[in-house]
Amino acid sequence: MDKHAGNLIGPLLVTMLWYYLLLILQLGTKYRLKTVYEKSSKEFDCCFGNDEEMLAADRVIINTEEQMGPFLVSLWLHTVFVLVFWITLSAVTRTSIV
Repeated sequence: MDKHAGNLIGPLLVTMLWYYLLLILQLGTKYRLKTVYEKSSKEFDCCFGNDEEMLAADRVIINTEEQMGPFLVSLWLHTVFVLVFWITLSAVTRTSIV
């Protein structure tokens, strides 16, 4: 394994956690509202209902998906090209000093 592979941990975590944490929050909202609706003997429809809180949670996911492509592309382009440039530059300066 490359000794600089540890530099990819940050972007990997951002890639995985950014989206999945929002999905977990959406599921938490869904099941919490489902419990509230069951206690009040109302029917809960998570997909076609008119509950404002569920609609807001769905909108957060949709807006995140819209912005996720450009964000992740720019994150990984920066990681691959800029980070590698700085690692190479630091390695060259260290070897040229020695």
